[in-house]
Amino acid sequence: MRKPTPPDVALAWWRDALAGRAAIHEGDPHPGFYEMKMKAGRLPVEIAWDAELDEFGDLAEPEKLVAFVRGRPADPARIWTRLRAISLEEFEALTDRPQLLREVQTLSTAPAIRPPRRDA
Repeated sequence: MRKPTPPDVALAWWRDALAGRAAIHEGDPHPGFYEMKMKAGRLPVEIAWDAELDEFGDLAEPEKLVAFVRGRPADPARIWTRLRAISLEEFEALTDRPQLLREVQTLSTAPAIRPPRRDA
């Protein structure tokens, strides 16, 4: 079986976008932390690989990209071209989740990228 995408690999495109080395292209969403500008303000968006793992830590099914806009599920392909990559600090300020930076910094030991879900 195949292993899940390591966090450092999954977030590489997002890090490049923050550094100005990557551009958003329609139909090609990538995991990371973003903002969506709206008339009423900025909305926090997180995109991540979602993976079901078996008891050995292997993928039980193919990974799929998931997106959360203000903690609510969204289709990453539909919102992708309206996003701008932002730093974790900016994302935390938009979401009011101060623990997120510490969690993401330790993801290199996590088995898969799965965004923290906010209770509705």
